[in-house]
Amino acid sequence: MHSQHLRVPDGDIAIPVFLQVASVSWELDRLNSCLDTLEAWSDSLNARLRQVLETSRQERQQAGLDVTCQQARPVS
Repeated sequence: MHSQHLRVPDGDIAIPVFLQVASVSWELDRLNSCLDTLEAWSDSLNARLRQVLETSRQERQQAGLDVTCQQARPVS
């Protein structure tokens, strides 16, 4: 059986091999796109968690100051 060849700059390759390479390339592009999406989601989640932690820290600090102020007030 004679296989068809595709002429490329570096020489000839068989069509089935070319199709396999194209398929792998397409799959790698899809995986790269998925990884980009996951990275963006992770960055967003990280930013939101940092914001929650900072808000929590500020609220705890404010609550601590409120308790300190209440303890320092003279009892009437």
